[in-house]
This record gives sequence, C-alpha cells and structure tokens, in this order.
Amino acid sequence: MSKYVLVTDFKKLKYNEKNLNIDGYTFKPKIKDNNNFIKVDSITVTDQKLKKKIILKEFKIVYRKLFKKIIELSDDDFDNSDAALALTEADKIKRQIEVKYKCELDKKTLEIMQKKIDLLKKSLHDKIINNTILKNMEENKGMRK
Repeated sequence: MSKYVLVTDFKKLKYNEKNLNIDGYTFKPKIKDNNNFIKVDSITVTDQKLKKKIILKEFKIVYRKLFKKIIELSDDDFDNSDAALALTEADKIKRQIEVKYKCELDKKTLEIMQKKIDLLKKSLHDKIINNTILKNMEENKGMRK
C-alpha cells in the first residue's frame, strides 16, 4: 500500500518518504466502495481548526445516536435493561472523550462535550427512577385489591 501526503504549503511540512509518521488526528473515512475513488485507509489531519471541526462532527453523530436511543425508550414499554445499556454506552462515550480527544481539543470544548453526555445520563437516571416508582405503585395497587 502506498502512502501519500497532501500538503498546501511544502515549506511548512518536512517528511521522510520512508517514514511518514505525522503527528495529528487520525481517522478512518467512511467512503462507500466505488471504483471511481482511490481507496483511503486513514487520514491524518494536522491543522488544529480542521481537527476540531472533524472531532466535533464525529461527536455530534455519536451524541445524536445516543439521544435517539434514549428517546426511543418510551414510557409504555420501558425496560431497565435497555436503559442500563444506554447508560453503559454514555459512560463509554464519556471515557472516549476524556482519553481520545484530551490532546486534540481545548479544555472548554471537552467540558461542554462531557456536560452534554452528563445531561443525557441524568435524564436517563430520572427515567429509570420514575419507571421504578410507577412499577412499585402498580404492584401496591394490585396487592390492595
């Protein structure tokens, strides 16, 4: 497999053709198989502004999926095991933010991302508590009859 370096200003970047280890944020692009495109295994971004945009876009996608999963846990067929899975996923995302993006993003952006996840976790905890209270009330009504 060949490695290519795309640069806008060759004066800024110096590299050795034998060893193309470039510091930056590396990700695997999601490109559908198409014979018209070159196959790209990974992309490394060195520009700080571009790195931040890409990371925030990735976070937005993951956040929306988790948000959708929590919303889909309707009150009618709410199951604590599904909620526990969503909580586990939220914890995983939070750890990923702490570990993977710590070097790439500023402290303020990291805190905002973590607060968003914490809000989702809090709403999920509230849903679990409300569901447990409702089930206990229903059980108590059944015992009184």
